[in-house]
Amino acid sequence: FPSHDIGSLVLSEFSQVIDDVSVFGGETVEPKLYGRVLVGLKPIGEDTAPDSVKAQVQTYLEKYASIPTRIVIVDPAIFYCDVRSTVQFDRTATSKTIAELQSTVKRAIDNFSNENLEMFNADFRYSKFVTAIDDSDISITSNDTTVRLIKRLVPRINFQETYEIKFNNALHPGRVFPTLESSIGSTVIQSTPFTFQDEEGNNFTQSYIIDDGQGVLKVYTYINDIFTVLNSNVGTVNYDTGVVNINKIRVSDYTNYISLYATLRTKDIIVKQADLLIIDLQDVTVNVIEQLQ
Repeated sequence: FPSHDIGSLVLSEFSQVIDDVSVFGGETVEPKLYGRVLVGLKPIGEDTAPDSVKAQVQTYLEKYASIPTRIVIVDPAIFYCDVRSTVQFDRTATSKTIAELQSTVKRAIDNFSNENLEMFNADFRYSKFVTAIDDSDISITSNDTTVRLIKRLVPRINFQETYEIKFNNALHPGRVFPTLESSIGSTVIQSTPFTFQDEEGNNFTQSYIIDDGQGVLKVYTYINDIFTVLNSNVGTVNYDTGVVNINKIRVSDYTNYISLYATLRTKDIIVKQADLLIIDLQDVTVNVIEQLQ
Protein backbone atom coordinates (compact mmCIF):
# COMPACT_ATOMS: atom_id res chain seq x y z
CA PHE A 1 0.00 0.00 0.00
CA PRO A 2 1.18 3.60 -0.61
CA SER A 3 3.86 4.99 1.67
CA HIS A 4 1.72 7.97 2.70
CA ASP A 5 -0.94 5.52 3.88
CA ILE A 6 1.61 3.79 6.10
CA GLY A 7 2.60 7.06 7.70
CA SER A 8 -1.02 8.08 8.24
CA LEU A 9 -1.91 4.73 9.78
CA VAL A 10 0.98 4.83 12.25
CA LEU A 11 0.39 8.43 13.28
CA SER A 12 -3.33 7.78 13.75
CA GLU A 13 -2.92 4.60 15.79
CA PHE A 14 0.15 5.62 17.83
CA SER A 15 -0.37 9.38 18.21
CA GLN A 16 0.35 9.19 21.93
CA VAL A 17 3.90 7.92 21.44
CA ILE A 18 4.95 8.63 17.81
CA ASP A 19 5.70 12.17 16.65
CA ASP A 20 6.67 11.54 13.02
CA VAL A 21 7.07 8.75 10.47
CA SER A 22 9.35 8.36 7.45
CA VAL A 23 8.53 5.70 4.86
CA PHE A 24 10.87 4.81 1.98
CA GLY A 25 11.70 1.90 -0.29
CA GLY A 26 14.44 -0.58 0.48
CA GLU A 27 15.89 -0.04 -2.99
CA THR A 28 16.98 3.47 -1.92
CA VAL A 29 19.40 2.31 0.79
CA GLU A 30 22.78 0.54 0.79
CA PRO A 31 22.87 -2.40 0.88
CA LYS A 32 19.63 -2.45 -1.13
CA LEU A 33 16.62 -4.24 0.32
CA TYR A 34 14.49 -4.86 -2.74
CA GLY A 35 10.82 -5.48 -2.06
CA ARG A 36 11.01 -4.05 1.46
CA VAL A 37 9.32 -0.97 2.87
CA LEU A 38 11.36 0.77 5.56
CA VAL A 39 9.52 2.68 8.27
CA GLY A 40 11.41 5.16 10.44
CA LEU A 41 9.84 6.20 13.74
CA LYS A 42 10.39 9.46 15.64
CA PRO A 43 8.97 8.97 19.16
CA ILE A 44 7.69 11.86 21.24
CA GLY A 45 10.40 13.17 23.56
CA GLU A 46 13.00 10.56 22.56
CA ASP A 47 15.51 9.92 19.79
CA THR A 48 14.61 6.27 19.21
CA ALA A 49 11.48 4.27 19.90
CA PRO A 50 11.61 1.50 22.53
CA ASP A 51 11.69 -2.05 21.15
CA SER A 52 8.20 -2.64 22.55
CA VAL A 53 6.77 0.26 20.54
CA LYS A 54 8.57 -0.86 17.36
CA ALA A 55 7.14 -4.35 17.82
CA GLN A 56 3.62 -2.94 18.23
CA VAL A 57 3.96 -0.84 15.08
CA GLN A 58 5.35 -3.81 13.15
CA THR A 59 2.46 -6.05 14.21
CA TYR A 60 -0.09 -3.32 13.44
CA LEU A 61 1.23 -2.68 9.93
CA GLU A 62 1.50 -6.36 9.09
CA LYS A 63 -2.30 -6.55 9.25
CA TYR A 64 -2.49 -4.22 6.25
CA ALA A 65 0.43 -5.51 4.20
CA SER A 66 -0.16 -8.10 1.50
CA ILE A 67 3.26 -9.56 2.37
CA PRO A 68 3.93 -8.83 6.07
CA THR A 69 7.68 -9.44 5.85
CA ARG A 70 7.97 -6.45 3.51
CA ILE A 71 7.70 -4.08 6.50
CA VAL A 72 11.01 -3.21 8.22
CA ILE A 73 11.07 -0.83 11.21
CA VAL A 74 14.27 1.23 11.39
CA ASP A 75 15.72 3.66 13.94
CA PRO A 76 16.42 7.21 12.79
CA ALA A 77 20.02 8.27 12.23
CA ILE A 78 20.57 11.25 14.53
CA PHE A 79 22.86 14.08 13.45
CA TYR A 80 23.65 17.32 15.24
CA CYS A 81 24.82 20.79 14.20
CA ASP A 82 27.96 22.49 15.44
CA VAL A 83 27.10 26.20 15.42
CA ARG A 84 29.64 28.99 15.90
CA SER A 85 28.21 32.48 15.57
CA THR A 86 29.76 35.91 16.04
CA VAL A 87 26.93 38.41 16.47
CA GLN A 88 27.32 42.17 16.15
CA PHE A 89 24.93 44.53 17.92
CA ASP A 90 24.25 48.26 18.20
CA ARG A 91 24.96 49.32 21.76
CA THR A 92 22.63 52.36 21.42
CA ALA A 93 19.66 50.16 20.51
CA THR A 94 19.50 48.05 23.66
CA SER A 95 20.03 48.07 27.40
CA LYS A 96 20.81 44.36 27.45
CA THR A 97 24.21 43.11 28.53
CA ILE A 98 26.34 40.94 26.29
CA ALA A 99 25.47 37.90 28.43
CA GLU A 100 21.75 38.65 28.03
CA LEU A 101 22.13 38.96 24.26
CA GLN A 102 23.99 35.66 24.17
CA SER A 103 21.08 34.02 25.98
CA THR A 104 18.61 35.66 23.59
CA VAL A 105 20.46 34.34 20.55
CA LYS A 106 20.77 30.86 22.02
CA ARG A 107 17.04 30.83 22.74
CA ALA A 108 16.37 31.76 19.12
CA ILE A 109 18.66 28.96 17.93
CA ASP A 110 16.93 26.46 20.22
CA ASN A 111 13.52 27.59 18.95
CA PHE A 112 14.73 27.27 15.35
CA SER A 113 15.69 23.65 15.99
CA ASN A 114 12.36 22.87 17.67
CA GLU A 115 10.27 24.54 14.99
CA ASN A 116 12.23 23.77 11.80
CA LEU A 117 14.27 20.62 12.46
CA GLU A 118 13.99 17.46 14.60
CA MET A 119 11.49 15.86 12.19
CA PHE A 120 11.90 13.65 9.13
CA ASN A 121 12.56 15.43 5.82
CA ALA A 122 13.27 18.69 7.69
CA ASP A 123 16.22 20.23 5.86
CA PHE A 124 18.43 22.88 7.41
CA ARG A 125 18.23 26.14 5.45
CA TYR A 126 21.14 28.40 6.27
CA SER A 127 19.55 31.66 5.14
CA LYS A 128 16.51 31.10 7.36
CA PHE A 129 18.77 30.19 10.26
CA VAL A 130 20.94 33.31 10.16
CA THR A 131 17.80 35.42 9.67
CA ALA A 132 16.37 33.91 12.88
CA ILE A 133 19.57 34.98 14.68
CA ASP A 134 19.36 38.53 13.29
CA ASP A 135 15.68 38.76 14.22
CA SER A 136 16.18 37.57 17.79
CA ASP A 137 16.81 41.12 19.05
CA ILE A 138 16.29 44.55 17.52
CA SER A 139 19.84 45.59 18.41
CA ILE A 140 21.49 42.82 16.37
CA THR A 141 22.90 44.18 13.12
CA SER A 142 24.57 41.08 11.63
CA ASN A 143 26.01 37.67 12.33
CA ASP A 144 28.86 35.59 10.94
CA THR A 145 27.88 31.97 11.47
CA THR A 146 29.44 28.64 10.51
CA VAL A 147 27.70 25.29 10.79
CA ARG A 148 29.20 21.81 10.69
CA LEU A 149 27.48 18.44 10.80
CA ILE A 150 28.12 16.16 13.79
CA LYS A 151 27.74 12.43 14.30
CA ARG A 152 28.04 11.27 17.88
CA LEU A 153 29.83 7.95 18.39
CA VAL A 154 29.49 5.79 21.50
CA PRO A 155 32.09 3.03 21.09
CA ARG A 156 32.40 0.11 23.47
CA ILE A 157 35.40 0.48 25.75
CA ASN A 158 38.44 -1.61 24.76
CA PHE A 159 36.67 -3.17 21.76
CA GLN A 160 37.59 -2.84 18.12
CA GLU A 161 34.79 -0.82 16.53
CA THR A 162 34.00 -0.21 12.87
CA TYR A 163 31.66 2.54 11.66
CA GLU A 164 30.13 3.57 8.36
CA ILE A 165 28.79 7.11 8.74
CA LYS A 166 26.66 8.48 5.93
CA PHE A 167 26.50 12.24 6.27
CA ASN A 168 24.34 12.20 3.10
CA ASN A 169 25.73 15.57 2.03
CA ALA A 170 28.81 16.36 -0.05
CA LEU A 171 31.71 17.37 2.15
CA HIS A 172 34.09 20.24 1.57
CA PRO A 173 36.82 19.11 -0.82
CA GLY A 174 39.88 17.74 0.92
CA ARG A 175 42.54 20.29 1.77
CA VAL A 176 46.21 19.29 1.76
CA PHE A 177 48.51 21.29 4.04
CA PRO A 178 52.32 21.46 4.11
CA THR A 179 52.25 19.16 7.15
CA LEU A 180 49.50 17.21 8.85
CA GLU A 181 50.09 19.13 12.06
CA SER A 182 49.52 22.46 10.27
CA SER A 183 46.08 21.23 9.16
CA ILE A 184 44.73 20.96 12.72
CA GLY A 185 41.66 23.14 13.09
CA SER A 186 41.09 23.28 9.33
CA THR A 187 40.47 19.65 8.37
CA VAL A 188 37.19 18.51 6.81
CA ILE A 189 36.81 15.73 9.40
CA GLN A 190 37.85 16.05 13.03
CA SER A 191 36.78 14.58 16.34
CA THR A 192 36.61 15.52 19.96
CA PRO A 193 39.30 13.98 22.21
CA PHE A 194 39.33 10.38 23.38
CA THR A 195 41.82 7.84 24.70
CA PHE A 196 43.17 5.72 21.84
CA GLN A 197 44.48 2.21 22.44
CA ASP A 198 47.04 0.80 20.03
CA GLU A 199 47.57 -2.85 19.09
CA GLU A 200 50.01 -3.33 21.97
CA GLY A 201 47.47 -2.09 24.49
CA ASN A 202 49.13 1.28 25.07
CA ASN A 203 46.71 4.10 25.88
CA PHE A 204 47.08 7.66 24.58
CA THR A 205 44.88 10.35 26.09
CA GLN A 206 43.81 13.45 24.15
CA SER A 207 43.78 11.63 20.82
CA TYR A 208 41.88 12.89 17.79
CA ILE A 209 40.68 11.68 14.38
CA ILE A 210 41.34 13.95 11.39
CA ASP A 211 41.46 13.52 7.62
CA ASP A 212 44.63 14.18 5.63
CA GLY A 213 42.92 16.03 2.78
CA GLN A 214 43.35 13.01 0.49
CA GLY A 215 40.60 10.79 1.87
CA VAL A 216 42.51 9.00 4.63
CA LEU A 217 41.63 9.23 8.33
CA LYS A 218 44.42 9.36 10.90
CA VAL A 219 44.63 9.36 14.71
CA TYR A 220 47.06 11.76 16.35
CA THR A 221 48.03 13.06 19.76
CA TYR A 222 50.86 15.03 21.34
CA ILE A 223 53.51 13.12 23.29
CA ASN A 224 55.78 15.40 25.31
CA ASP A 225 54.48 18.29 23.18
CA ILE A 226 55.51 16.50 19.98
CA PHE A 227 52.85 15.91 17.30
CA THR A 228 52.56 12.14 16.90
CA VAL A 229 50.49 10.06 14.47
CA LEU A 230 49.26 6.97 16.31
CA ASN A 231 47.44 5.37 13.37
CA SER A 232 48.20 6.52 9.83
CA ASN A 233 45.14 4.83 8.29
CA VAL A 234 42.15 4.30 10.56
CA GLY A 235 39.62 4.74 7.76
CA THR A 236 38.53 6.72 4.74
CA VAL A 237 36.36 9.69 3.77
CA ASN A 238 34.62 10.21 0.44
CA TYR A 239 34.28 13.97 0.06
CA ASP A 240 31.70 13.67 -2.74
CA THR A 241 29.27 11.22 -1.12
CA GLY A 242 29.86 12.18 2.51
CA VAL A 243 30.54 8.58 3.53
CA VAL A 244 33.09 8.15 6.32
CA ASN A 245 34.42 4.71 7.24
CA ILE A 246 36.30 4.14 10.51
CA ASN A 247 37.94 0.73 10.69
CA LYS A 248 38.83 -1.30 13.74
CA ILE A 249 39.46 1.55 16.13
CA ARG A 250 39.93 0.74 19.80
CA VAL A 251 38.96 3.38 22.37
CA SER A 252 39.68 2.98 26.08
CA ASP A 253 38.05 6.14 27.41
CA TYR A 254 35.94 9.17 26.44
CA THR A 255 33.38 11.48 28.01
CA ASN A 256 29.72 10.76 27.14
CA TYR A 257 30.37 10.36 23.39
CA ILE A 258 32.87 11.22 20.67
CA SER A 259 31.70 13.94 18.29
CA LEU A 260 32.84 13.54 14.68
CA TYR A 261 32.62 16.90 12.88
CA ALA A 262 32.20 17.23 9.12
CA THR A 263 32.52 20.45 7.10
CA LEU A 264 30.03 20.43 4.24
CA ARG A 265 30.36 21.72 0.69
CA THR A 266 27.22 23.85 0.95
CA LYS A 267 25.67 25.84 3.78
CA ASP A 268 22.33 24.02 3.59
CA ILE A 269 22.02 20.52 5.09
CA ILE A 270 19.76 18.03 3.34
CA VAL A 271 18.04 15.46 5.55
CA LYS A 272 17.30 12.13 3.87
CA GLN A 273 14.99 9.22 4.61
CA ALA A 274 15.19 8.33 8.29
CA ASP A 275 17.75 10.98 9.26
CA LEU A 276 16.98 13.51 11.99
CA LEU A 277 18.87 16.77 12.49
CA ILE A 278 19.04 18.50 15.89
CA ILE A 279 20.73 21.63 17.20
CA ASP A 280 21.78 20.87 20.77
CA LEU A 281 22.83 23.98 22.70
CA GLN A 282 25.86 22.02 23.95
CA ASP A 283 27.16 22.36 20.39
CA VAL A 284 26.45 26.09 20.08
CA THR A 285 28.99 28.87 20.64
CA VAL A 286 27.78 32.48 20.47
CA ASN A 287 30.18 35.41 20.62
CA VAL A 288 28.52 38.84 20.91
CA ILE A 289 30.52 41.95 20.01
CA GLU A 290 29.69 45.61 19.49
CA GLN A 291 29.04 46.64 15.93
CA LEU A 292 32.26 47.31 14.07
CA GLN A 293 32.66 50.89 12.91
